[in-house]
Order: sequence, then structure tokens, then C-alpha cells
Amino acid sequence: MAKEKQIDLRKRIGIFYQNNKNLGKTFTVNHFKLEKVHKSLVCRVINKIDNGISLERKPVKNSSRNIPKKIKEKIIEESVLEVGRSYR
Repeated sequence: MAKEKQIDLRKRIGIFYQNNKNLGKTFTVNHFKLEKVHKSLVCRVINKIDNGISLERKPVKNSSRNIPKKIKEKIIEESVLEVGRSYR
């Protein structure tokens, strides 16, 4: 649900900017600032439109956060006698 709202907001910013491009970027930024939209979001959307980049979010690659078994065993061996030391 929240992602849909974000995508809709980006599209709305993009349409507004394209319709009022002759008035400048600051006009668009100030308009959405009155709607309490972050300036950085508006600027990113404007830059994406100017560079011809899609406003859709790109899927993020899943990164494994698991420690390999060999490294895990090595940490356990080294920390047997050391109390209170973090190997995070």
C-alpha cells in the first residue's frame, strides 16, 4: 500500500513538472514543499525526468547475511577463552 502511494506521488510530481517545465524547477519544488513533500524527493524525480530515467523503483538484489561455516567455526575457536569480546 505504501509503495503504491510513493509511486503515485512520483508520477504526480513528474506530470506536474512536465506540464510546468517552462516555469522552472524551483516552481515545482516550492509547489510540493507546500504539500509537505521532501525537497530531496522532488529534486530526485526532476533529475530522473531530465535524464530520461524511469520513475519506477528497481528491485533490490537479495544479499546473503549468513556467515560462511568456516569463518563461523574460526570465530568460535578464537573466542573460546575471550569473554566479552564481540566479533560482529
